[in-house]
Amino acid sequence: MAPVQSTPQTGLGNRHLLDKIDKLRELGISKQVPLPQLVVVGDQSSGKSSVLESLTGYYFPRSVGLCTRHATEIVCRREPTTSIVVTIHPFDATARKAELAKSFRHVLQDLRGGQFAEVLQMASTVMGLKSTTDGSSEGDAFSKDILRVEICGPDEEHLTIIDVPGIFENVQEGFSTSRDVALVKSMVKDYIKDSRTIILAVIPCNVDVATQTILIYAAEADPEGKRTLGVLTKPDLVRENATREAAMDLIRGKRRDIQLGYYVVKNRGADDTSSSKDERDFEEKFFVDEEPCCRLDKSRLGVPALRSRLRELLMDRTKSESPKVRRDINERLADAKKQLAALGQPRSTADEQRRFLGEIVSRFVELKNFGLNAYYTGDPLFDKHPDLRLATRV
Repeated sequence: MAPVQSTPQTGLGNRHLLDKIDKLRELGISKQVPLPQLVVVGDQSSGKSSVLESLTGYYFPRSVGLCTRHATEIVCRREPTTSIVVTIHPFDATARKAELAKSFRHVLQDLRGGQFAEVLQMASTVMGLKSTTDGSSEGDAFSKDILRVEICGPDEEHLTIIDVPGIFENVQEGFSTSRDVALVKSMVKDYIKDSRTIILAVIPCNVDVATQTILIYAAEADPEGKRTLGVLTKPDLVRENATREAAMDLIRGKRRDIQLGYYVVKNRGADDTSSSKDERDFEEKFFVDEEPCCRLDKSRLGVPALRSRLRELLMDRTKSESPKVRRDINERLADAKKQLAALGQPRSTADEQRRFLGEIVSRFVELKNFGLNAYYTGDPLFDKHPDLRLATRV
C-alpha cells in the first residue's frame, strides 16, 4: 500500500466550512439530515477511548468498572482564546429531562482537573445513568443522549469526532441487561449507517480480526469499504508470531477489505498518568525500536499520522457532501413550510381559536344546507364525492 500523503487542512475557508457543519450539528440538524462526521467504534476494551483521547490530546476521567455509556462528541476548534464548553444534547427526552439538558452548560478552563470529573458525573445524573456497577444505584446503564465537549484555543487543530459505547456480548449482573446489549449494537449501527460518516473501526492487535463484530457491522454499512478506516491498538500486547504477522499484513495493505487501510497506534494504559508529550515520545520510540513495527510504512504508524489523515478525510468528505447537505436541508425546509402553510393561520390566542372553530361550524352548516336542499352545484365537494348526493339516489 502506497504511503498516504497528508495535506494541511487548516485554511480559513476550510475552517469556515467545518464550522458551518458543526453549527448544524449543534442545532440538532443531524437528526433530520445526515452530516459529514467521524465516528469511533469498536468492541469494549478495544482501546477506543484511548484513541479518542490521543487524537484530541485530552484525557477523560475513568471510573473503575465503568465504560463509555453514552455518545461523546468532541469538537476541537482553533480560536484566539481558550475555552471548554460542555453541554448535553438529549436524544428523545421527556419535558423535564429536556429542560435539565437545556440548562446543563458548563464552561471550564481545563479538562485535566477534578472539575471536569464533577461535570461528567453531573452529566450522567442528567442522563439518568447508574453511578455504580454493583446494582446499588438506580438508573439506566446506557443512554442515547450526547455529551458535547467543545474545545477552543490557539493551538487546537480543527477536528470533530464522535465516540459511541463499545459493543459487548456478556451482561453484568446488577448493571447491564440483554436489552442494553441490543441498545448499544443499535446505537453503533445507527451512527455508522449513513454514507456521509467516516467509520473509525478500532481493533486490538492481540485478537483475531475476523472475530471483531465491528468489522462485520462496518461491512454491512459500507460494503465497498470506501469510508472505513481501521485502527489497530495494543501492539505491545501481541505475543504470538502468527497474530503479530496478521496485524502487520493489515498495515501493509495485504488485506483489502477496507480501502482506507489500517493504522497502528500505541496508547497509554488505563492507569498511565504520563503527559501527552511523554506518551507521544514513548509511542515514537516504540515504533522505531520494536520489531516488526520499525519496518512498516511510517505514514501509518502513530497518533500524529492518524490525526493528520483523519483531518484530511473529514475535510474531503465535508467538501464533497456540503452541496448535498444544503440540498437536503432546503428540501426539508420547503416541505416543512408546506406543512405549516397547510395548518392555516396561527391560532395562539383564545379569540383566534374561537374564531377558527366558528368558521368550521359555519362551513359545516353551509354544506349541510346544500345537501338538504339538493343544491349539489353549490360546492365542489359533491362532485368529488357523488355518494353525498343523497337526493339523486332516492
